[in-house]
Amino acid sequence: MAETLSKEAVGAFGRVVVARIMPGADFLEALESIAARHNITSGVILSGIATFTEARFHAVKLLTYDFPYPKEGFAHLHMDEVLELVSVSGTIAEYEQKPMIHCHMTVASGNKEGKVWGGHVMKGTIVYATAEIVIAEVVGMKMVRETDPMLKTPQLVPLAINDLN
Repeated sequence: MAETLSKEAVGAFGRVVVARIMPGADFLEALESIAARHNITSGVILSGIATFTEARFHAVKLLTYDFPYPKEGFAHLHMDEVLELVSVSGTIAEYEQKPMIHCHMTVASGNKEGKVWGGHVMKGTIVYATAEIVIAEVVGMKMVRETDPMLKTPQLVPLAINDLN
């Protein structure tokens, strides 16, 4: 039999939380607060629309197999202009007894060039007029983050109910 190249668990959507994040809020901190307030430690970010006054994110720019991944291997972007959220997706998994958001987004500039940027959302992404977000809780399984022995960073580990006993 071939080596298993993935780890899976099957669950279903539970509660769905729809929220409006207010102007001036830090987008990532607000997502963390919403998940914590509703006790969602296993979930997915289904959808969102937003505008930002600034956005901070990073993206991988260096191919290496030397882990942990070096800091210089990331492009850190700070966009200090009005931006529109084009897409957002992510997971919510328990890490160190609290929900951890792992979220990626693409944003567009409203200038005449219409540039688009994307990457891993970081703190310092500030809501301008509004952010509307839809989060689904995942039930019947557990999503956790554990430090991967090779990567040396917290990675998603989906656990089936029978793995929890």
